Amino acid sequence: MGDGILGEKMRLDKLLALLGEGPRSEIKAMVRAGRVTVDGSYGAATVSAVEAFQTLFGLTPDGVVGRSTWNKLKEVGLAVANKIVAANVAPGQFTTTTRAGSSGTAVRAVQYYLRRLAAYYSDVPTVTVDGTFGVATTRAVRAWQERAGLTVDGTVGRLTWQSIYDAVQALETSGPVVRVVGLTSPTRTLRPGDSGPEILQLNRLLLFLNQWIPEINFLAGTEPSDTFDSELEIAVRSAQRYFGLAETGEVTPATWTIFRDAALTLLAVTPAAAGPEPGGEWPASALALGSAGPAVLQVQQWLNLIAAVNQGANFVPETGVFDEATQSALESYQLTAGLQPLGVVDADTWESLRLAAQSICRKCRNEEG
Repeated sequence: MGDGILGEKMRLDKLLALLGEGPRSEIKAMVRAGRVTVDGSYGAATVSAVEAFQTLFGLTPDGVVGRSTWNKLKEVGLAVANKIVAANVAPGQFTTTTRAGSSGTAVRAVQYYLRRLAAYYSDVPTVTVDGTFGVATTRAVRAWQERAGLTVDGTVGRLTWQSIYDAVQALETSGPVVRVVGLTSPTRTLRPGDSGPEILQLNRLLLFLNQWIPEINFLAGTEPSDTFDSELEIAVRSAQRYFGLAETGEVTPATWTIFRDAALTLLAVTPAAAGPEPGGEWPASALALGSAGPAVLQVQQWLNLIAAVNQGANFVPETGVFDEATQSALESYQLTAGLQPLGVVDADTWESLRLAAQSICRKCRNEEG
């Protein structure tokens, strides 16, 4: 049996075992009775557990783990791990309206899905998944409602809940996630002194290009702002110089298009060889399934360094492409590190990986000394 097939079966067994800690009594009874063990063998017990799972969630009960079954297993497994489902409640099921002052599992679910959306959308602030509907959660809910065209009241009723949940599910199947792809071109010239969402987009676009093209002097740090200040002007001029444009320090719609097209071209080439490795700085944009570039390569290198000292962790190919193997290893790391196992590299996960790798390197140097 190939290592890849065995690894996938081990992952399936681990998911089924995780579900044994969850609220669905049928799966729980199977696992706790010892009928499912994490051994990498797809035997009769595993088939029975898969069929029971498929029946519970309205899938064809054939005992075969295809894409639909695997995706649902993963979704439910993450829901159990994050404690966002109560007894006999399926992920995504609306149970009650929540608002400021609410608490409990339903609030944790709202916060969990909002945190996933915040990793993709810069205008949705991140929240802590603590089960308490406070000011930060209200702010994030209102931000999503505004983005989704819903009534902005900070209350999560059935419509808002369904919008949040559906958006997260769409992101799971949307393919590559790189914010520069979705940037709309401005209709006016952007100049020093300007501010607003278009300037924030310009900041993010140049920061992305800087990861690949060191000649672009991005000095605005790792938290781009929505103000066209002197540091952004330096970055614009250096980018214009690199692309052979007039160094005006202003960004016309035509200039913007050149910057954007360059970013899209970079995403299409072999990412690991396209630019220098980042210096451990957060790239200010979420890394997720389908993302590519030096920052992804850095994450893979950190995961492998951690795997070298942790026998329970899996090694991943260092390709610079965020594939399913990277996502699986990342989720495992997030669980063991006490982070939300989102399978997405947000700022908290990036910093945790960096510090863990740094600690390992320091220990190795001390032992050598």
